[in-house]
Amino acid sequence: MVLKLALPNSRQGFSAIPLRLFFCILFFSAFQFFTIPLSSQPKSIDFIYVDSNTGQSSGGHAALRLGNLVYHFQYYPDEIFRLVREPYNTFSFAYNTYSNRTSKLAKIEIEDAGFDAIQSGFDRISVQQFKHLNNLESLKKDTEMFSGLLEKNPRIRIQAFGYFSRSNNQTNANEIHGIPDRKDLRNSMDNVLGKGWFSRIRTKLKEELFLALDENRFGQFSTLPEANLKDYPFYKGGPSSWILPRLEKLAFLETLENHYNLHPDFVFSVESVPLQASEIQRLTEFRNYLIAQIISAIQEDSFDWGASSLIAYARILAIDLSLNSGKLFFLVSYPESSGLISSTAIAEEKPSANQISEEVFGLALETWNFIFQKKIWKEDDYRLLEDVWNRDWELRTGLSRKIAVRNTFDKLIPKLKGDYFPAFPIPPKDQLEKYLSISEEREKIYYDNLKNIYNFRILTRNCTTEIFDSMDRTLSDKEYSGWLGEKVKPRRSFAFIPFLAYESVKDHWKFKSEEVALSYRRKKLQELALREPSWKVYLRESNTLSSTLYKSNEEDPPFLFFTDDIILVRPIYGLINISYAIGNGALGVLTLPFDKGKRLQNGLQSMFFSLPELFFFNIRKGSFPAALDSTNSEIKSVERKDGSSESNHSPSSHRP
Repeated sequence: MVLKLALPNSRQGFSAIPLRLFFCILFFSAFQFFTIPLSSQPKSIDFIYVDSNTGQSSGGHAALRLGNLVYHFQYYPDEIFRLVREPYNTFSFAYNTYSNRTSKLAKIEIEDAGFDAIQSGFDRISVQQFKHLNNLESLKKDTEMFSGLLEKNPRIRIQAFGYFSRSNNQTNANEIHGIPDRKDLRNSMDNVLGKGWFSRIRTKLKEELFLALDENRFGQFSTLPEANLKDYPFYKGGPSSWILPRLEKLAFLETLENHYNLHPDFVFSVESVPLQASEIQRLTEFRNYLIAQIISAIQEDSFDWGASSLIAYARILAIDLSLNSGKLFFLVSYPESSGLISSTAIAEEKPSANQISEEVFGLALETWNFIFQKKIWKEDDYRLLEDVWNRDWELRTGLSRKIAVRNTFDKLIPKLKGDYFPAFPIPPKDQLEKYLSISEEREKIYYDNLKNIYNFRILTRNCTTEIFDSMDRTLSDKEYSGWLGEKVKPRRSFAFIPFLAYESVKDHWKFKSEEVALSYRRKKLQELALREPSWKVYLRESNTLSSTLYKSNEEDPPFLFFTDDIILVRPIYGLINISYAIGNGALGVLTLPFDKGKRLQNGLQSMFFSLPELFFFNIRKGSFPAALDSTNSEIKSVERKDGSSESNHSPSSHRP
C-alpha cells in the first residue's frame, strides 16, 4: 500500500501521491532554489518532450526550459490551467525519476537578447496569472469578512493574529518554557519612532474605523477587473481591502501593548538540535533584523505593515524561545486549507512512515546547515527553515500521537488567523446580508471568468498549445522568425500532441542538438549492463516478477512485462499483459465483496494500458517509489549533531 494525499489546492498531477514522494519533492524543490543561483543560469532554451506513462499526462507532456528553470502548464483541481515555474532538477526528478519517463530536450540556438525577451515574456504571464489569483483571494476576503460580521458575536479574521495567547486564563508558550515577557521591541520602537507614536497611530486608526459606516466603507465595491490575457488586472479591492489592513495594524498594536505571548498550540521545538553559540548569535542577528523591519515598515507607513508586523513579532517571540531554551522553536505555519493523510493510512504503513520521518529530518537538518553558512539572513532564509522544520515536525507528531498529518504543496508562511471582535459601528444585519450577497456574486463572476480564460481543452488548449500561444504573445513576428525560426502552429497541424510538437520544433525552430534524459528504469538498466551480461539483465528485468529494480506498488495496476524498451516483440508482450489483466479482473469479480472492487478496477485499468502495446505503442512504464531511496546521492543524508543513529526527535508541543 502507498499512503495517498488529498491536495485540494495543488496541481492535479499530484492530487494523489505517495507520502514519500510528497516530502522528498518538497524538500528537493526547496533545496534546489537555494543551491542554484538564478543569476548565474546559462542563457539556453530547450523544448522538452516527456513521454507517456499511466496517471496524469498519460499522452505525454511538454515544457520549456529557460536556463535552469522550467516553464510548463498544469491543470489544477480549481479548474484553472496554470503556468508552473520550477527548477529543472525538480521537474526532472518528478518526471524522469519517480514517474519513470524518458524526456527529450531539443536545444535551440538563441541570442542572449532573444533569451531575455522570452524569459521576460513567460515571467510576465506568470505575474499576470498571480495577480488574477490574488484578485480572486481579495474577493474571497470580502465574502469571509461579511460572513464573520453576520455571526452571533460579530468577528473578523485577522491573519497571523491567531498565534498569540490573549486570555489571562490561557497558559502561553513563554510561561511553559519559563521565559518572561519581552518588552525590548517596544523600547526600540520608542527610541526610533519617538514618544507618542503608539497613541498617535492607534487614535488615527480607530477614528477611521469609527467613521467607516458613515463613509459607506462597507459598501464600496470597486469595479471588477477585466479578466483577459492582454491587460494587467489592476484591482483596487473591495471593502475588506480598506478595513482589514487597519484592523491588522490595530491587532499588532494590541499585541505589543498587552505583551501577548505565543499560544502553546501554535509553536513547536526541535528537541534533538541543540543550538551552538555561533547559531545563537545568528538567530540574535536575525531577531534584530526583524525588529528593524517592523520599525522601517511603520516609518514608511506601508499599507500592509500590520500583517507583516504580526508575522515578524510572532517570529521574534519564537526566536526568543530558541535563545532562552537553547533549542530551535518555530511557529506552526500550515494553512487551514491543508489536505490530510489519515491516521489509518499512516498506521498501515508504519515502518515506511518511520523511515520517511528519518529522511525528512535529515533533509531539514541539511537545510539548517546550509542556511547557517550564510553570513546574513533575510526573511526568505528564515521562511525556508520554518517551512522545512514544520514538515518534519508535522510528520513525527502524527507518528507519535497517531493522528492525521497535514500536507500542502504551497509555501508555508505563518498566517494563522485569529478572531478580532470589532469595537466600532458596523452595518445592520439586513445591510450585511446584502453586502454578503454582493460579495458572493462578485467572487463567482470573477472565478468563472478566470476558469474561462485559463480553461483546459485536451485538443485545443493543453500543455503543448499553451507554450506556443505564450510564445506568440511574447514575441512579434519579426522577433519570432529572427530568434527562433518559423512559427509552430499547433491548431493547423498535429503539433498539439506533445511528441509531434517536439518534432515540429526540431523542424521549424533553430534546432542545434538533442539531449535525452533517461527514465529511472532505463538509466538503471544501462548501469546493470556494465556489470552483467546484457542477456542476463534483459531476462531478469523484462518482467515485474523477477525484476530487481521494480517493486509492485499501488501507483500501478498489476502487469507482467515492460514494453517501453522493446519494439518488435511489444505486441506479444502486450497480449500477455492483456491476458494477465483479464485474469486479474475476473478474479476481482469474486473478491468484489471483500475489496470493494479494487482488484476488478486494477484489471480493467491494466487492460486499457496494455491495448496500445498490440499496435506497437507503449504508454505504461511503471512507477518507482523505491527510486526515492536513491535520492540520498542527490540530497545528502545528514548525521545528527549528537551522532545518534536512532530516532530521538520527539514532538514537544500540542498539535492544534
